[in-house]
Amino acid sequence: MAETIKMRKDIPCDIRMLADTLKDVLWSELICEEPVQNGSVLLLCFEQYYFRASNYVSLSVLLSDEAGQARAVIVGSGGGDGLLNISWGANRAIAKKAQRVLEENGFYRE
Repeated sequence: MAETIKMRKDIPCDIRMLADTLKDVLWSELICEEPVQNGSVLLLCFEQYYFRASNYVSLSVLLSDEAGQARAVIVGSGGGDGLLNISWGANRAIAKKAQRVLEENGFYRE
């Protein structure tokens, strides 16, 4: 199953700098980086191969700076295989990596 994590930071944040940190720390292949709304919203998509799942896992991170607070939605998915969609924890593991980076930058779970 996919893993979704919602986070918040109660002060404004430079989401471009945060995106650069994610790209440096995650060691995953960047697939897409799409800024919208004059750069106040940024979508990042990554993928990484997980041996335990024998599959690529996708990580999507939506960063936004709105009304004086920063928000993030993290989705780890695609690592499941077979009829039961078993990911062997790969979806959760890649989402948790992004969560740790955001926590180190002052974010907390909603």
